[in-house]
Amino acid sequence: PSIYRGPPTPELETAWDELWNVGGIRIPEDKFSRLNRTLPATGGQTFVAVNGDEGGYFALAEVFHQLHCLNLIRQYTWRDWYLRHEDIVPLPGDLSNGPVEARMHADHCIETLRLSLMCHADTTPMFIMDDPSVPTGRKADFNVHHKCADFEALRRW
Repeated sequence: PSIYRGPPTPELETAWDELWNVGGIRIPEDKFSRLNRTLPATGGQTFVAVNGDEGGYFALAEVFHQLHCLNLIRQYTWRDWYLRHEDIVPLPGDLSNGPVEARMHADHCIETLRLSLMCHADTTPMFIMDDPSVPTGRKADFNVHHKCADFEALRRW
């Protein structure tokens, strides 16, 4: 069992929040070229500046944005439940701006995750097993071996 599955509870919301909401990183302006980036020059848009003597600009490691998006999609699939049970778990802020805004945010997140999955396409074979005990008669064998990044080290970074 995973602590990230199931109907909304305060504990589940906390687990997801702690998974992705780790704060940002400072990118000094002189490092932009290493990221193949420049500051926006027109259109009134600019990156969020970091206050303080060191300067630079605020950024998130993309993995945390992706986890935020996965969480938002999870919450979106339970939106009606949140609306009926606000006494247990309030409607998450990202979904409380109205149904159109919530749908737009969910669509953005679906596109973000689609692009990431296609960019980092995992070609590890996942076998399908005959299993007469499940309604479909088949199930995926999730006993797949992966070499994973040290996620906790990334969070500490």
